Amino acid sequence: MPASQRFSRAARLPGPSAYAAVWAAKIRTNLGWIAFAARANGLARTRLGLSVGRRVGGATVRVRAKRLIREAFRLERATLPPGLDIVVALHTPGERTLADYRIALCKAAAQLAVKVEERDRRQNPPTDGT
Repeated sequence: MPASQRFSRAARLPGPSAYAAVWAAKIRTNLGWIAFAARANGLARTRLGLSVGRRVGGATVRVRAKRLIREAFRLERATLPPGLDIVVALHTPGERTLADYRIALCKAAAQLAVKVEERDRRQNPPTDGT
């Protein structure tokens, strides 16, 4: 039986301190209309946080954008690299489709995973046992 595809509480960033930790890690990628920040979380799953400000639009526009981002995450979760906390920051208003969010999330997650791995390698160089 396939695993549940619900967007459960375990798939969300738990609170303000988790968001602050992601922003403090300074591992980011920007696709113009949407930006992403990430950090390694030490878990076997990827978690999502959203930051959609008022300049994106009125409440209905912001809620729709957040709903589409969560849905893109839910559908693409199996293909995303595990062990990341990702914060999505929507910059500009505009009517985007679910496909736009899915493509952006997959592209950004792959870029962020490489950046996180590079940072981990720099901070913890491998020992060759000599």
